[in-house]
Amino acid sequence: MLFRSSGLVLTFTNLFPSVVMPTHGVFVRERMSRLLAMRPQWRWQVIAPVPEVAWCFRSQQYRRWHAVPKSEQHGGVLVHHPRYRHWPGLSLRRQADAMARGARQLVRELAAERPVVLDAHYLWPDGVAASILARELGIPYVLTARGTDVNVVACDRVVADRDRKSTRLNSS
Repeated sequence: MLFRSSGLVLTFTNLFPSVVMPTHGVFVRERMSRLLAMRPQWRWQVIAPVPEVAWCFRSQQYRRWHAVPKSEQHGGVLVHHPRYRHWPGLSLRRQADAMARGARQLVRELAAERPVVLDAHYLWPDGVAASILARELGIPYVLTARGTDVNVVACDRVVADRDRKSTRLNSS
């Protein structure tokens, strides 16, 4: 059984509170906190990738992202913030791949220590990135679709196709 006592749930989401943005993604933290309170034998960490934007494109929002620490404790959970290259307005279709590249080494290291399941919130780009990593490393993953990733961002046919592929058990 995957989660007797040493299993690790890795929540993979770009929406999670940080010291810089304490209300960002509170709903994800609350949902996972309640779920894991019912399963005290499970361990939990968060991978909340942060967009790294060239200094010339750093609006106020991206300056806030830049200030997020590489890792932190938030509400009793260890939160990792790996960086990935992002080009505002230009890289929508490449965002999942960039996010996967930025988090790859961290997920590989955490998965080598114990059984792991990736728990991604939002299909795009988080779920697609998590599915890429999970398939590469041979670990299970769960995707949660929420609103705009299905009814706004997925209007882009490339994104919609990638979303569909990430939800298939067989990636062929």
